[in-house]
Amino acid sequence: MKTFLVTVIALCLVFISINCKKSNSQLNSDNADNSECNSPSYNVKFLQISGPSTYSQVKSIFGVEGNNFRNDFNGEDTIKYYKWSPCSSNGIYFIECWFMNSKLILSRKTINDNSCSNNISSQSFSELVNGMSYDQVKSILKDGGDNFRNDFDYPSTNVKTKYYAFITVLTNQNI
Repeated sequence: MKTFLVTVIALCLVFISINCKKSNSQLNSDNADNSECNSPSYNVKFLQISGPSTYSQVKSIFGVEGNNFRNDFNGEDTIKYYKWSPCSSNGIYFIECWFMNSKLILSRKTINDNSCSNNISSQSFSELVNGMSYDQVKSILKDGGDNFRNDFDYPSTNVKTKYYAFITVLTNQNI
């Protein structure tokens, strides 16, 4: 499990393109829609989502219906995919929840929580060793990261895997 966690952290460093804190110049250049879309209240709502929630329980956190954008059927199992977005004008900011047989199995967000300190350097990255605990990684990077995805151990109530971003990677979506 620890090996998997370090692998996930390394992948986050490479592939995450929209999480963490932006610089002041970037924040000032964002339009009003982006600041509304990147609402701190949606980050709070994301953290309130827990397994094995039902769709109704998650919907009550947001206070509105989710957008059911996909359904998969695999034998006896049904997976329904829902999105909630803090604004209608920008589709890159959202929280998504997947439900298998009406129980939450995954929650993820593309909304920043402004927690990343971007303390990653080649030196701090080289100090990361396969098998480290999350607490050890936090200590090296001097940052708790932005929890952007949770996979739930269906059908139990436990979070199976948490994913974190520790760095902002600029893309054409956020520059």
